[in-house]
Parts: sequence; C-alpha cells; structure tokens
Amino acid sequence: MLELKALNWKEWAFTNGSCMTIKIKWISVYWSWNYHAQSNKIITANPRGTSINKIINRSELAGIAAALINEHTHIVTDSASALWQIENSILYPQHMKWHKHARLLETIVHHIQLSKDTIHLYKV
Repeated sequence: MLELKALNWKEWAFTNGSCMTIKIKWISVYWSWNYHAQSNKIITANPRGTSINKIINRSELAGIAAALINEHTHIVTDSASALWQIENSILYPQHMKWHKHARLLETIVHHIQLSKDTIHLYKV
C-alpha cells in the first residue's frame, strides 16, 4: 500500500542545479531550475559563475534563490552542501563573509529574513 508522505507536496518548489558538457566545444554549461507543481511552472536560472565560482554548488544555490525570489515558502533540494552554507550564512555570517558564493548567499538570507511567511527548506 503506497501512501504520500506529504499531502501538500504540490505547494513545494523542487530545485536542482546541473552541469552539462557540450561535446562539440568541450564547454561546461551550468544551470539551475525549480519546479512548482501547483502552478505547473518551471523557472530556470543562470547561476552566473565564472572561473572558480563556476561550479555545481553555485547552480544549486541559484535554484534556491530563484525559488525564494518567486516567493515559494516550501523548497526542496538535493544539495546538503547548499543547505549547510545557507545555515552557516544565517547563524555565522562573519564566517561566510569571504565565501566564494557570499553575494548569492546574502541574497538567499535576505529573502528568508524579509519573508512574511516561514521558509521551509527540505533535503531529499
């Protein structure tokens, strides 16, 4: 017998970051997206990383930031690293000041702090 673990799963925004390598030019392309089942809406985001910042973790964070900017309150990610960095940015902002994704993390924390609703971040 199958049973839903979360009855309100359609209210959640599912996020993910990814890297694709274009074999013709051997270029890595990073992108992130989030999917909101209730509105059936897919939002893609360019993480805008260059050099050392052009990594998959930045894509994961960009997907979470896009969900927050679109005012989602229940966000699901598969990135434990992104959640750890967000938690550290909230609890110990002085430790994250010089982090390579500091600006992106500041944007995420800013949207969490300004939200009139509680933000729920889940790891799957």
